[in-house]
Amino acid sequence: MSEPSGDRLSLWRAAAEAPERLALVGPGVAWTFAELARRAAAHLGQLDGAGALTGAPLFVTGHADPESIARLLGLVAHGVPLVMLHPRLTAPEVEAQVALLTARWPGPVGQILLSPAAAAPDTAPDAAPSEVPPAPAALAPEAPLAVFLTSGTTGVPKAAALPRRAFLAAAEAHTAHLGWQQDDRWLLAMPVAHVGGFSILTRCLYARRAVVLAPPGVPQVALQIMTAHAVTLASVVPTQLARLLDAGPAPASLRAVLLGGAAAPEGLVRRARAAGWPVLKTYGLTEACAQVATERPDVPAPEGAVGPPLTPGTVRIHHGRVQVRGPQLMSGYVGQGRLGFDPEGWLETQDHGRLDEQGNLQILGRDAELIVTGGENVYPLEVEAALAGLGAFADAAVAGIPDETWGEVVAAAVVLAPGAAWAPETWAAAVAARLAPHKRPRRWIRLDALPLTPAGKLDRRALAAGLRKSLAGGEAAI
Repeated sequence: MSEPSGDRLSLWRAAAEAPERLALVGPGVAWTFAELARRAAAHLGQLDGAGALTGAPLFVTGHADPESIARLLGLVAHGVPLVMLHPRLTAPEVEAQVALLTARWPGPVGQILLSPAAAAPDTAPDAAPSEVPPAPAALAPEAPLAVFLTSGTTGVPKAAALPRRAFLAAAEAHTAHLGWQQDDRWLLAMPVAHVGGFSILTRCLYARRAVVLAPPGVPQVALQIMTAHAVTLASVVPTQLARLLDAGPAPASLRAVLLGGAAAPEGLVRRARAAGWPVLKTYGLTEACAQVATERPDVPAPEGAVGPPLTPGTVRIHHGRVQVRGPQLMSGYVGQGRLGFDPEGWLETQDHGRLDEQGNLQILGRDAELIVTGGENVYPLEVEAALAGLGAFADAAVAGIPDETWGEVVAAAVVLAPGAAWAPETWAAAVAARLAPHKRPRRWIRLDALPLTPAGKLDRRALAAGLRKSLAGGEAAI
């Protein structure tokens, strides 16, 4: 088995340095780094025999079953660029994304790889490590490791190309900020098609620590797995955390739960911490390998803030926008180059925010979410924080709806807390003491649940569309 790069993202190097350390835990699986490398090598042997290892990027469905992860990490070690496809995409959606990348990639692209488990259940390859095809002698730090499709404000996908040095820098920054303990095990309960899930694999590979697999969307099972396998670290979005809280008490082994991927309601954070969940608010983006700023365990950030940047000097606010720079950033967008970068290497995000005197980052909202009413800008997160403080809602979100007088007005969709009554007049009076007039919801609608994306984040486009439709007949107006 050859050593392709010498960097810590090589599974072959991990197997040589820590062969007996546990690497991957899943249903009926407890693989060491040596066993994970053996299985990865066998997958590469099969792919080489099928003519897939040509050096061209491969489209990979981002499943998180053990064999898929073995193959994925083998491809990473071999230096094959990966274009990650979400496992929930329909066939037309896959076709559209493949066509887009094929048109933009500066050269030929390779095959679409299905999940090994989906294609052939319980048929792990048995090839020996000696059958691994020769790998490049060295992989350049700027060599693309993975490409993730991310939609902009127009909905047209952009393809963020993340090189090896970005994942290495991100793992180093995480290590400096949170550190590693000898018995750390990180829960993976999200698709690796998202950079957040993928980065759990690269961080744990970097640190020679174990990844523990749990099915997404099944909180009771995830909680059982976390307890049974002494999980110490987890990454969740707010919806996942809320469901885990309902499923049962926090496992005693947990030392940090990174809460990100979407705005975290402060009421949810307080509830989780009161129940013993060691929540650390975090902010990140695909273009920066998922993690940019995170609370420190010993220094909680103020309400509304997510903590300091992992690396000092990598975040600034420019004309109200969050900008990021540093080695953890992408090399650019496929076919669009350094779009969004300034000459000094700062990448302008779609997020509006501020930094407080202690260096904590506060996210106020995104371009696509901004509500403009009577010429005034309203950031939904600020309004949602005020609604969370009322204590009447299990969940609440706001969006702008068209208005002939104001252009847009703020509309609120609320999921009532158990035992709470429908009382929009009372809520309007309460937020009047907290928010300027242009920020206050003028329309209210009750929902059983807020619309979510496949990643478990609030789907603001669907929310806005649903509010417009539901309120067309005149729902509660204040």
